[in-house]
Amino acid sequence: MRAGAGQAARPAGTEGGVIRGWLRDHGWLPLLLGMAACLAAFGLKPLWPAHDLWLSGNPDHGMHWLGWLFFRDQPWAWPPSRNPAYGLELSSSIFFSDPIPLLAFAFKALHRVVPINQYFGLWVLACFLLQAVLAWQLLGRWIQPAASRAFGCLLLLFAPFFLWRIGLHLALVGQWVVLAALLIATRTRDARRHAWPWALLLPAASLIHAYFLAMAATLWAADLFVRATDRPATIRPARLAVEAIAILALTAAALAFGGFALMPGGIAFGDGFGHYGMDLLGPVLPLPGWSFLLAPRLLPDQSEAGANFVGLGGLLLLAAATVAVTTRPALLGGARRHWALGLGLLALLVLSWSNHVSIAGHPLAVLPIPDALRPAFDALRASARFAWPAVYAVVIAAMVLVHRRWHYAISHRILFLAAALQIADTAPGWLSNRMFFAQPQAAWPTALTDPFWDAAGIRYRVLRELPPNGQPDHPRWRDVMLLAQRHGMATDMVYLARVDRGAREAARAEARRRVARGDFAPDTLYILQPSVLGAVRASHDPERDLLAEIDGTLVLAPGWRRPFTAAAEPAP
Repeated sequence: MRAGAGQAARPAGTEGGVIRGWLRDHGWLPLLLGMAACLAAFGLKPLWPAHDLWLSGNPDHGMHWLGWLFFRDQPWAWPPSRNPAYGLELSSSIFFSDPIPLLAFAFKALHRVVPINQYFGLWVLACFLLQAVLAWQLLGRWIQPAASRAFGCLLLLFAPFFLWRIGLHLALVGQWVVLAALLIATRTRDARRHAWPWALLLPAASLIHAYFLAMAATLWAADLFVRATDRPATIRPARLAVEAIAILALTAAALAFGGFALMPGGIAFGDGFGHYGMDLLGPVLPLPGWSFLLAPRLLPDQSEAGANFVGLGGLLLLAAATVAVTTRPALLGGARRHWALGLGLLALLVLSWSNHVSIAGHPLAVLPIPDALRPAFDALRASARFAWPAVYAVVIAAMVLVHRRWHYAISHRILFLAAALQIADTAPGWLSNRMFFAQPQAAWPTALTDPFWDAAGIRYRVLRELPPNGQPDHPRWRDVMLLAQRHGMATDMVYLARVDRGAREAARAEARRRVARGDFAPDTLYILQPSVLGAVRASHDPERDLLAEIDGTLVLAPGWRRPFTAAAEPAP
């Protein structure tokens, strides 16, 4: 980071020089801001690893948490990401239940020493701290006054598209990865000699969430292109080639380690590309419940993945930056240095719109995608997320333009007003989240209250859904998963972000054969969809098996009507 006017050079090579320089540069301030924002918007209670009840309010939270619990209780295998009890034939990896593999590995290793029920609260805290620190460092490229940088940090800490993820997708709270990629991509010419920041970021991003990997990899490619075409050349082409090969190899190894490749039958994507695209006005249209002053607007046929609202403070900054550029166009002169980064950001932004282009909810066009490319695009189905790097870059650029256009006495007041408006206007959203996370509960809510379930959990070793799906299409899926985890049952009635297409079709074919023959495994409890009830009723043995609806759930319990003893329990 550049030293401001009047700043002395940091002592080099002296004991404690780095720490003293960091403190002198207000390095403690972003940590304080990140902690304060986390406690305000998230609260203290979810940080405790033994407290998991706050994860009960959202289906995706349940997927992350239960995927972790099954993984935690399984013995280590190779690759380490294997999680066979969670999904059986449908999945063999934690990668597709999104429990943040980077942390799942670490806490599984520590679990026998320090029992961990959930680490997601600590992850959210770490994300707040990293969001603040990286925003502070990134703003420091162009803005030196500590007050102005602090206001910029606060605005990004209370950005709706960041805070909203806490109540939805916990891995995607890690938007500090985007800030880190922007920080690396805007390094000085001399600093670009070093490849190690990318070599650390890309493998780490691959073990947090695949969307972050795609974003960071795009910005790395832009940075690599700039360094390859830099004149006069500062890095030899051979060295750049070695860097590219090494980083790609490290990232591929991280993906393999995390279990990305453990779906040989191909991935079933559910809703395809275009269903979760971003509206052209997505960043300026308020989210329901996330703006006190602006009327909420939820775009038709668009899920949460299309929500990239920058907040009222962000809108104020964009307006001020527009005035700054209009009155002094020369302010944009320095942007030419980052032309490749701009192209990378533009490419991600265009991808975020998907092939279903709309404005304010009104369809403009549906662009055709060749059949050969459809699987690749379907893998990026929640394409609206790819707008984050561009949105962050534009908001940060607006702060810089405001800072450069007006004297400090004016610019820092604009930044203060923007941060204050951002915090106050988004309060309905983050206060609602915090209140929910703090509410007292005695236990996870469940609809399975009949004594049958605990008795079945003791008797059966496996729990299966007929037909198997790997997606939450059964109204009791989370209750059933919790039952299976509590009793150590392997199950295919799971919630996975992606499902092995070939494995699912094979499992469904096997289920059809089993139902047709009435060949139900004696160690398996079956949860039935209504579509198979007639076939199961015709093929099961009513004198041996229990077929009933219990707590609103259709159940087939093979051998239930016959005596059971622990000695007769089948081996694992």
